Amino acid sequence: MLDLKRIIDTINHIAPEALQESWDNSGIQINCGKDKNINKIMTCLEINSDIIKEAVRENVDMIVTHHPLIFNKLSKIDTEDITGNHIIKLIKNDIAVYSAHTSFDSALKGTNYYLANKLGLKNLSPIIPNPDFQECGMGRHGEYENFLSFNEFLNRLKKACPDSDLRIAGKKPEFIKKISICTGSGAEFIDSAFSAGSDIFITGDLKYHDAMHAADIGFCVIDAGHYGTEVIFAENMESQLRSKLSDDVYVFSSKTDINPFLK
Repeated sequence: MLDLKRIIDTINHIAPEALQESWDNSGIQINCGKDKNINKIMTCLEINSDIIKEAVRENVDMIVTHHPLIFNKLSKIDTEDITGNHIIKLIKNDIAVYSAHTSFDSALKGTNYYLANKLGLKNLSPIIPNPDFQECGMGRHGEYENFLSFNEFLNRLKKACPDSDLRIAGKKPEFIKKISICTGSGAEFIDSAFSAGSDIFITGDLKYHDAMHAADIGFCVIDAGHYGTEVIFAENMESQLRSKLSDDVYVFSSKTDINPFLK
């Protein structure tokens, strides 16, 4: 077992809190005491009632989540409120919560890196580099050694994001070599990806006007879903924590399906 402070320090080594966007709330969300002993950690995309039930059932001491449980300022904690109810249940069960959100998106081996790696892309670089952390920043550009046909690439993407219902906007390129990625919601980087000479930009939460803009500039944008591009957080964070904590703490990723869209 390790104390909570050691776990937090380890997560900060993987994804420094200083990498997060100014509007974000990455970091400790529920602190049950820095001297609290942590034997078991569960990683997940975000917290809901089913995730809490799994954590309690598995006797988890800490949840490391991507999306923050507490995002906006709370004026009160009320059991009649969804977030308040979650917080009360977690505290009653002595479960600490940490969020690695945009800090992990921009991290050296975070969500964007992980998806690019699953797609087999090389020569990775951030779309928006962080000046204070070498090779870190939001999104990723990457490329293949050889050109792929559009259908070949689409098959790779479907394997990398099996939980995604792909939506394609703009003009499909016949061949593909350079790709840009921003997991989650990244439509704001469409022009940056286009200006960088990418053949395709992959993100989630594409709105109508974003798709129309892609069509207007003749650029292919693939919406692979917010959930579909970020659910990989759990396995990625699990792997990195396991490698750094060794056998001192048991780390596992949640088995609960929290995809809000009906299949």
